[in-house]
Amino acid sequence: MVAPSQDIYRSRLEGRAELLEAARLRYRELLDLLHAPDWEARVRARVGALRNVGAEQERVDAVLVMAQRRARAEGWPEQSPTTRLLHETQHLRESVFHAVSRKLGSVVENASPVELLLRLEDHARCAPREVPPARRWAVAVEVLPDDLPAVRDGDAFGALLRGLFAEPHAFAGPPPLRDEDLETLRSQWPEGEAALTGCWARLMRADPTGGVAAEVRKRAGRESHHAPHSGPEHLARAEYWYQRARAWLDSLVRERLEAAPPTPAEWPEVAFWLRARERSQEARLRFADAEWEPRAGLFELAYELWEALHPECPEVDRWPEHRWARMVESARRAAPISSSPEAAKVRELLRTFILSRSVGTPLTRGWWEPDSLEALVHQAWSVVCSGDAP
Repeated sequence: MVAPSQDIYRSRLEGRAELLEAARLRYRELLDLLHAPDWEARVRARVGALRNVGAEQERVDAVLVMAQRRARAEGWPEQSPTTRLLHETQHLRESVFHAVSRKLGSVVENASPVELLLRLEDHARCAPREVPPARRWAVAVEVLPDDLPAVRDGDAFGALLRGLFAEPHAFAGPPPLRDEDLETLRSQWPEGEAALTGCWARLMRADPTGGVAAEVRKRAGRESHHAPHSGPEHLARAEYWYQRARAWLDSLVRERLEAAPPTPAEWPEVAFWLRARERSQEARLRFADAEWEPRAGLFELAYELWEALHPECPEVDRWPEHRWARMVESARRAAPISSSPEAAKVRELLRTFILSRSVGTPLTRGWWEPDSLEALVHQAWSVVCSGDAP
């Protein structure tokens, strides 16, 4: 055997042999973890070792490619310790990533070695297991490391909400948000909401009984006055402010659109449109999906009716001509669903309006309800124009 000090080929690696030797040790350790029956628990306990492999992987790959090319070109002997180091490191590398791919199954297609290690860590953290009550918070910390992108995004979203909703606001009247605040909230809401949903989903994956998630939700139910120091604490604080903001927005949506409540998928866009609509009569609801255009018209029509029929609406603002013009346009947008069950309550409001203001007049004799919402709006408009409405 050639002693390391006498191996001239080691010097040709220009100081990179130590990197390969360290990688060889890390690969062996990781293989031991992956071959254990309880490998997921072992990986969770040795996340640092996994991350050490990932941190150096690109450098190791580059050195292996360079050294193997040089060894072939210069004909390094197989008995050289340096040549054996190259072969052993390459073999261990292949064994590690073959084992990782096997553990992850079908989710590894076209993934780089670094991506594989990240997915392995994520899989181990979220692997389902039995969690005794005393371990729930510790498991939450394992599942939600504070450097997880979803935790960081959720925390940033929570900080935004806290800045906007920390002061108490009445649940009636115009929203207190400035236009720029409203636009910022509107643009960041989908990603922020998705980040929080992702965090809660991870907790449920790790503990399908819901005990771990419930432990974190306990803290999310009250405002924390201390800076968060872990992923679950970041989630709990962000969730608290998300629920606070959601309740504030939702109360206005429920009151104003009782006749046409939005679905969960429609809710964010509808909520922010309402905020804009109460600032400007010209604000229009636009969905990214053109298939939702009729629903947008229905929401606008329901809002116009709510505003005009509200007891606190000044008489001069109830039925001006420009309101009727907006209602006609909204009803036209809602034409494809005019006779559908989802438009039933809006139609009932219009029908009640027409009949209650036409009692004792020729309008009620032989009156029939048209299928078209637009025609129904025109009939209501004619009632007002005839002077029968107050």
